Amino acid sequence: MACVLSTGFALDCRTSIGGVDQVWIGELDGLNTTTFAVASGAVTVMAMTGGKKFYNYKLRKNTSEAKADTAGDVANGAGYTAQSVQIQLDKFDVAKRNEIRILGQKPVIIIVKDKNGLLSVYGAYNGLDLQPGGTGGTGKEANSLNGFNLTFMGEETDYPYGISQSIVDTLVV
Repeated sequence: MACVLSTGFALDCRTSIGGVDQVWIGELDGLNTTTFAVASGAVTVMAMTGGKKFYNYKLRKNTSEAKADTAGDVANGAGYTAQSVQIQLDKFDVAKRNEIRILGQKPVIIIVKDKNGLLSVYGAYNGLDLQPGGTGGTGKEANSLNGFNLTFMGEETDYPYGISQSIVDTLVV
């Protein structure tokens, strides 16, 4: 692979907003890897096998984030992208508790829709794992969180891939 610079960037207008609007979560082992395709940083084909689907989690504003940080070791030429998705779910209830227990059992893929309407796929090849240290509880004061804070992390060779809403629509319940 040639590592040659190919473009520059002008200063963008200040029209971007931070935050995550919603996520869809699916099981990594349900991804149809024989047809999964990416071109120029965007997913062009994505399907699930065995009746598996992605499930939608809507999120309150200013509670969740998705990140991709470069990592590795320059001295030995190794590099990867640490991808993470942190979500907050309202209400400390049994249904959420049971679903979170399942989420922690195996790697997942998460599709993130940010506040700008952009969609990205996190954990496309190696998946994301629910991390220890997530919290769930009633909160202490009336304005405290009654619910769950969860963080999913994984290591990929690249930044998250873009994906179109039309492809997402074929994957969801």
